[in-house]
Amino acid sequence: ENTVSRKDINVNAKQGVKRVEPYLLNSIDISYKTQKIRSYKSEYEDGQFSKTRLRRLYIQGYNIKYPDPLPIVDDYIFEYYNEIENNQIFGPDNMIQVNNGVSSPYGSIIGNLLKPSKINGNISTESGLNFRAAAGLNFFYSSNDAYGHLMFGFPFGYSTAEAKNVQQLIDFNGDGIQDMIYRTSSGLTYSEGKLDIYGRLSFLPAKPILNYNSNFSFTETKTNNSGWDMGAIIYSKSSITSTSKGTTSTYLIDANSDGLVDIVNDGKVWFNKYNQGGNPEMTQHSEYTENMVVKVKPIAPPLIPPPGPKVPPIVEPDYPPTPVADVVKVWIASQDGYITIQDYVSISGTGLLNPVTVLKPTDKAYYSVEIANPDYVPGGTQPNNFYHARVFLTQLNPSNLSQSFTISRYNDYYSQIINVPAGNTQYNVHGAINNPNRLFVKSGDKVYIR
Repeated sequence: ENTVSRKDINVNAKQGVKRVEPYLLNSIDISYKTQKIRSYKSEYEDGQFSKTRLRRLYIQGYNIKYPDPLPIVDDYIFEYYNEIENNQIFGPDNMIQVNNGVSSPYGSIIGNLLKPSKINGNISTESGLNFRAAAGLNFFYSSNDAYGHLMFGFPFGYSTAEAKNVQQLIDFNGDGIQDMIYRTSSGLTYSEGKLDIYGRLSFLPAKPILNYNSNFSFTETKTNNSGWDMGAIIYSKSSITSTSKGTTSTYLIDANSDGLVDIVNDGKVWFNKYNQGGNPEMTQHSEYTENMVVKVKPIAPPLIPPPGPKVPPIVEPDYPPTPVADVVKVWIASQDGYITIQDYVSISGTGLLNPVTVLKPTDKAYYSVEIANPDYVPGGTQPNNFYHARVFLTQLNPSNLSQSFTISRYNDYYSQIINVPAGNTQYNVHGAINNPNRLFVKSGDKVYIR
């Protein structure tokens, strides 16, 4: 074609030079001694997202003796499977207002002048020093050449760059809806995302993320360069070596697979949990969260914030150390459906072939089965504010060494669970729900047996 008609002009530099493909290939003509005998023709149409796609491909023949073209042969019309056509998956664009009372995390100057993104954004700073020691030699006659007669140089330098996210769109509370988290001068804040009955997203007023006031993403990159160069008259040669090393010391991850986003800072995990007031808070102690991960150290030192704005050090309450001896098995659902759980659990006694320590009358162990809570409500009342629900709990002791069970519904063992003596008087929460429905899992859901 001679004019640009496509909406998806392709521009790339993959081969080292700029290549632009603004035109469509409409026809390939085959000629015999300047007389056209055949044409391969193509027709196009606009697809989803203004992407050009091939609609038709055919061959048009010509007869040298007659001016009229021959009948079309090898005519192909292409049809494309489009699962998002007619808004089957994606709806129309919606304008989302973010009026959650959070001041711009970029500051007034950057926020007003540069207009940064309101979805994801980071601030990067870099400082460094470059130095070049050189020596030259000039002979008695004058020269205007670029390098004089002869010159040697030894450039070297270094730089340090820091990048930290100040806001990010992420499902922070595990309800499947995107939320916003911000890094402001006063600490971290969180704005919960909500969908109305029409599926439109909005954000609730921001809440502070308690017990953690440092970064949620921090990367430091150090670069060193050194080498040599030389010049003689107008010719030069140089060799410069540069090495960079980047370290991400702070990042977001669901460390304990409980559906809530946690923060890793300098190798330490800050677990995300919700207190009784429905506010998010961070803790380094996994036994005070919903997760079922073995915690290595009951008490951890306070967090030292990374370089950046000076903030007070974080000091957690002095929780009493509790012995941790959880053994966890995780079953992951391969597809959606109803499940039934059957198991037999026992504590081994003593004998010639099993010389274990003799159990004392006060010894006891707990066996628990936990699954995704169908009644989960973020910030709700117990136990509906727990992401997981307990569907079985028993206490094993010398007078009750074994038990077999079958679970098909959430409340099959509800009465037994709530009557199990509390193992922790400070956090006497059984986590059971009185829901008569059958156990249901979605693909990827986890069932924890510990």
